Formats: sequence, structure tokens, C-alpha cells
Amino acid sequence: MEAKKEANIIAKSLEGVPEAGWILVDFNDLVVHVFDPETRHYYDLEELWSEGHVVLRMQ
Repeated sequence: MEAKKEANIIAKSLEGVPEAGWILVDFNDLVVHVFDPETRHYYDLEELWSEGHVVLRMQ
């Protein structure tokens, strides 16, 4: 909602539920993965994409 209000950006789709520990938000040119700490540790995307360029990291 903040992105929509502040930058007039609307997500194309939203997948997942907070109870699952992972939500994916698709903004067309940008995909945002939101994890709870346990799920983030399990999937370890930082290692999977270790050769990728980090644009922004938020915690």
C-alpha cells in the first residue's frame, strides 16, 4: 500500500500468505521476495544468487 500511495506504483500480482513465511510481490520490472527469518535461512537465496549484483538489501 505504501508503494501505491507514495510512488503511485501498483503491484501486478501478490503471491503467498504471511503464515507461509514467504510473500512474492511482482511489480513487472521488479520482483520482491519477503521472507520471515527462518524461511529466508532455509532458501538461502543469497548463496543461490551469489554471483548476482545486489541492487538493494533491506532487513
